[in-house]
Amino acid sequence: MEPMGNVVSWDEDESRDINSYGEDNYIKQGNRTEELIEEGDENKYEITYREHLMKIPDVLFKHYIKYHPMRLTEKERILLEVLDSALDVSEYTDNVDVARSDYGMYYFGSYSYYSQRDVSINKRTKQQIIKEQHQELKQIIIGLLMGNSYRDCIKLLHNPALLEECIQNCFEVGRRFKISNPHLMRTTYQKMMHILQDAILYNPSFIGPEFEQTKKFKEILTVGLFAKENHLEDVFNEPKFRVAVLPAVGSGIERENARKEIIAKYGGKTERMLLSISDGFASAASMCGVVHQMLHDLKTRYQESTPFTDLSIKWGVRGSRISHSHSEQFIFVSQSLTLWWNVMQNMPRLWNITDREFLSGSNYSLVNTGQGLQRMQSAPNVSEAMHQILAHTKQKLCNDGWRGLSVVHMGDQDVPNCLFFIDKYSQVPWIVAPIVKTTTRIIKDDNKRLDNFFTKYTREQWSTLIYRDFFQHGFDGSGSDGGSCIDGRLTSSWNWCSMIERYIFYPFFLVTDFEGFEGPYKK
Repeated sequence: MEPMGNVVSWDEDESRDINSYGEDNYIKQGNRTEELIEEGDENKYEITYREHLMKIPDVLFKHYIKYHPMRLTEKERILLEVLDSALDVSEYTDNVDVARSDYGMYYFGSYSYYSQRDVSINKRTKQQIIKEQHQELKQIIIGLLMGNSYRDCIKLLHNPALLEECIQNCFEVGRRFKISNPHLMRTTYQKMMHILQDAILYNPSFIGPEFEQTKKFKEILTVGLFAKENHLEDVFNEPKFRVAVLPAVGSGIERENARKEIIAKYGGKTERMLLSISDGFASAASMCGVVHQMLHDLKTRYQESTPFTDLSIKWGVRGSRISHSHSEQFIFVSQSLTLWWNVMQNMPRLWNITDREFLSGSNYSLVNTGQGLQRMQSAPNVSEAMHQILAHTKQKLCNDGWRGLSVVHMGDQDVPNCLFFIDKYSQVPWIVAPIVKTTTRIIKDDNKRLDNFFTKYTREQWSTLIYRDFFQHGFDGSGSDGGSCIDGRLTSSWNWCSMIERYIFYPFFLVTDFEGFEGPYKK
């Protein structure tokens, strides 16, 4: 497999000592070796996420840290506002990815070109349209920068190297911010990545003269890169390092004192790095925590089959595409949630691989997948990383044999490119959290007005029935052609969520502050 060559990577030549840890816990990516999360702790699901992080080996703890994105500085936040505003008014994708350009279609699962000759629009080639759109976006960015600081912008206009650096910084900040906040930039992130992808393939001069030669975007500033550039790698070996970055216990005085000691020893830049790591762990705790809670509830409440806990499903019932007994479905759901847990832990690394993969310079095809025109691009490195996580999950957690298919869709009709992949798995907590919240709150909420809902069934029984319906028909293959494939499990869950208003227990979601399965939506 060829290494990705269009994003400069700080660790391309970095050697690693893997003798201190099992070779099974590493994966190959290009010419590099990277760690996988260890999943061997059998008691992991009975302890808090913080305690789990406190117990894992140092080499794995550093794995988490390396890919956490750095916090934005005040100047970087200005660049982010400029970029987001420029992208918001740009109609790049609407003008470039159109039906009269070079695109293909899927016919009954097989791919074939619909047209290869009619690639011009009003006698303008696709490359000409891209250059016009790039120039328009660049002018908008410069105009917004001038409105922010006229003097600084004049310097940029008189120095092409400085302007190129500024453009690179703008896009790096946007890519880094999205990793830290998957629920933001929903309408502009994909547009930005398409712009950058086309800059490599069609218009390198959009970024600047140096980019024309290298075609390499500035690498996302992660904790690992920041530590390397500022010679702060020794911070990771400090005795109180974990205490300084993990979620605080109690009043947080111990964590604050640990931070002060480390900052006093290594300097002021260390504070930003420690806060960035804490941000990353706080995000990971929220993502992994809800999956952990659902998996814990599954194992504690649905081991035995009763009229309220029977998980058996039959093909054809409510759109189900698979048939499972209670025990089979229990294992199937348990393994699926376990895989999601493992993916959630690896999300920072998967985001970074996705970024490098999509901007690798490999060609794409504009294809009508049945969900509109999409950019279909192979993603071998992301696919390999996901297969390694899947294989690791099977090896460490599945003693009863793997249930369902092991197919990971990538670069096809179901998942056209790696941006679709990372977006799908970023939404796992948005699916799981409202269900966990509702099933928990209807038991604990002592609001007397809810008592009218519990005349036929108790609070505990309703909670069990809600979970049961999701475990049955959120994992029945109804949302995908593949049924039980890796991506089909997640698509089936989305299919269940899309029909939430039809379910008899929907009022319970409403009285527990349910706002949807779209996550904390902001512009």
